[in-house]
Amino acid sequence: MRVAGIQIHKTASGKIKSVTFDYKKHGEAIAPVLEQLGAIEPDEFDKEWAKGGLSPEEFRKALHVHIKSLPWKK
Repeated sequence: MRVAGIQIHKTASGKIKSVTFDYKKHGEAIAPVLEQLGAIEPDEFDKEWAKGGLSPEEFRKALHVHIKSLPWKK
């Protein structure tokens, strides 16, 4: 059976050698397996997002410090 976006490569004896998936079509189904195998590493944004960020109060304080450090013209 042929499925769009999946190519099966076989040896001369007919055994499956490798399979190629179109990640754009089947990415949602394949991604968990690839992550479990360690084939996909999260990008820098995802790593930082997973760490967590500033709380709203910490963000407000950091924003005020940054604004006060700007050279305002009178």
